[in-house]
Amino acid sequence: MPIAARRPRTAARALTLLVISAGVIGLAGCGDAAAPSAPDADAASSSSTAPSNPAGFSGVYETLLTTYRINGRRPAAGEPEAQPTTRRWIVQTRCDGPGDGCVTVAAATAPSASNLNRRRMVFVHEGDEWTRVTETVTRTCTPAGTSAAVTEPWVGMQQSEFRATASSSAQQITDLDGIVDTYQGGSCAQLVRSRIRLHRVGDLPAGTAPLPRTPVVAARTDIPGAGLRGRYEVAQTTVSARPASLARRFPPTSGEARLAPVCLRDGSRCIIALYSTGGQYLSALSYRSRGFERTTTGVPVTCTNGATAVARASERVVPPANAPRPFTSVSGPGTTTYLTGCTGSVSRRTTLTRLGD
Repeated sequence: MPIAARRPRTAARALTLLVISAGVIGLAGCGDAAAPSAPDADAASSSSTAPSNPAGFSGVYETLLTTYRINGRRPAAGEPEAQPTTRRWIVQTRCDGPGDGCVTVAAATAPSASNLNRRRMVFVHEGDEWTRVTETVTRTCTPAGTSAAVTEPWVGMQQSEFRATASSSAQQITDLDGIVDTYQGGSCAQLVRSRIRLHRVGDLPAGTAPLPRTPVVAARTDIPGAGLRGRYEVAQTTVSARPASLARRFPPTSGEARLAPVCLRDGSRCIIALYSTGGQYLSALSYRSRGFERTTTGVPVTCTNGATAVARASERVVPPANAPRPFTSVSGPGTTTYLTGCTGSVSRRTTLTRLGD
C-alpha cells in the first residue's frame, strides 16, 4: 500500500466544473456536492494544536467515523453512511526520517471490508498532521433509475488528514480530529465526507512487535496524473456514427471545467475530481497508463425512432509525450454505445484546453 500523499493546498481547494450536457460527457444529474476541501463549520475543530512529539501517537485507539456530507447533502436516515462506525486500532509510530520522518501504522483489532477500516493503514506525519491517500475498495454500482448493477472500470480514492487536539500532550497523543474524503467515479459518482475522531483507550498490547525501521518515502512532486488541473474548456465533436443518422443526436458541445487531482504518494494512480461552477462534485476521471479515462452507464439517449434508450459512454484523453505540466491540451477518442432500446454507436473526440488556474 503506498504511503499517504499530501493533500494539495491550492488547486484542490474549492475547484469547480461546468456541467456538460447529459449523454455526451455524462456529468449531469450527479447531485449538488460541495467541493471537498471547502471550509465546513460542522467539521472544524477549534481545539487543534501541534504536539512537538509525533512519536507519542502510539497505543490502542478507538475511532469514531461520522459521515455528514454525501454529494453536498446530509445523509438521510436509513442510508448506510448515516450510521456512525466505531473501530479499535493498534497504533505505532516511528520517526526514522528524512524530513519530518514519522510514519504511523494502524492495525485493526477487528478488520472489516469498508473503505476506512482496512486491516492495516499507513499514515505520514508532515506539517503537524497525518495524511493518507489510498485507492478505495470496489463498490457495487447501480445507476440511478435502474435496478441492475453494472460492471465498469473502478474509479475510487480516499483521502484522510487529521491532527492531534489540545487534549494531547507533547509526550502522549490522546485525541485527534480530522476529515476523510471518499471519492467514487463512474455511474455512481459520489463524494462522501466524514469526520474522524480518535481517542486513546490503552497502551500497546503485551507482546506487540515493534515497527521495523520505516523511513518516509519522499512524495513524488512531478506526477503526470496531477498535470490535469485547473480551469479547462471541454469540447466534444462527433467523428462518426453507425447508423449515420445518429450523428444528429450528438451535436458539438463545449463548456468550461475545473479539475482537481488526488494522487497516491508514488504517483502511480490518480483520480481527477470534476466540479460544477458552484463547487459541486460531479464525477471523476481515472489516471492509468499515461491516460485519463471515464466510463458511465445509463446515459439516456434517443433512438432514431424516437424511443429512449440506455447507453454506455467512455472517454480516454492522453497528453502529448513529454508535455509540460499542467497540461495545456489533452485529447482523445470517446464512444457512446446503445445497450438497450436500439442498436448503434457514436464515436466522438474530446479535447480539453487549459484556460488557467
